[in-house]
Amino acid sequence: MSYITNFKRSIKESDIKKAEKLLNEFESETYETKLKVINELALAPDDMALDLLFHLTALKIRDKTIYDHIIQLVLDRAHLNFRFAIILYKTGGAKKIKGVVSLMRHILVRTTDTEIIKETMVTAGQEKIKSLVDDIAEYIYYDSTELKARAVEALTRIGSDSAIQRLEQASTTTKRDKKISDALESLKAQRKYTDDRSFTKKKTAAASKKKKFLSLNAKLKSPELDTRFKAFNDIGDIINNEHASMLAENLKSDNHDLKINTLRLIARTIQGRLVPDIYGLLDHKYVDPKIKFAIFETLSAFPELDSAAAAINGIENPAMYVRMAAANV
Repeated sequence: MSYITNFKRSIKESDIKKAEKLLNEFESETYETKLKVINELALAPDDMALDLLFHLTALKIRDKTIYDHIIQLVLDRAHLNFRFAIILYKTGGAKKIKGVVSLMRHILVRTTDTEIIKETMVTAGQEKIKSLVDDIAEYIYYDSTELKARAVEALTRIGSDSAIQRLEQASTTTKRDKKISDALESLKAQRKYTDDRSFTKKKTAAASKKKKFLSLNAKLKSPELDTRFKAFNDIGDIINNEHASMLAENLKSDNHDLKINTLRLIARTIQGRLVPDIYGLLDHKYVDPKIKFAIFETLSAFPELDSAAAAINGIENPAMYVRMAAANV
């Protein structure tokens, strides 16, 4: 007698032990046979199908397509009988569970089966499903102490702003008890800890970025050309408006390479707030032609500026490359 014939008979005779024994051999059967087994489970009575699908989903199914067929069958049957949803909660995995949120909401709103409601709230808490907060919070106001406790636990696990808000609302009613007070205290302490860690992390990251910027900035005046070139490229990747004051200090430096590289960086990153500092360089009685060239090259990156006076100054410069740069401003 074939595998599928035996399996059909076990279902017809309501012989769960025999059916489970056959399912233990499920993985070694052909793809076509597996599909036939799934089809038989789709037609089986609820009680038997529930037990057998629990058994089957607990086995290691290597074929993803077959596994997806099984989960889809469980989902289809769960819409008709909410008890099948518990199989999804136990074996479906986080991704599958988050794909059935609408079913979970339907269960929370429609069913009166306490066990299924509890399992749904526990799963929602474990998976931190924020969209179910309002549906879960309603059970705080039920007369069932057990359902209220599960609701508070689920909201505590979800821990979102809306979950805290619903717990705070409940704490202002006659439903306030030690569980709600403890949950709020725990969530607020956790939130403060998270905020403190986030602040510390951001502060540490900012200090690290500043340290990196200062290190690269110092290399812009290195006597080694390769070092300056690499520093220029690296610093251009991390520079932002927060570094404007440091760049302004660079422009006051007597170091020729640092000043030119800074001007090039300003042009590259469009640091508009430093334009007055750039113009200030032209006020000196003598400006090195190479620096003056870099000034006009930088100013040309800001075409919206009225640079007529500075341009005239440059166009009259005896160095040809300075006059050419000034003509572009």
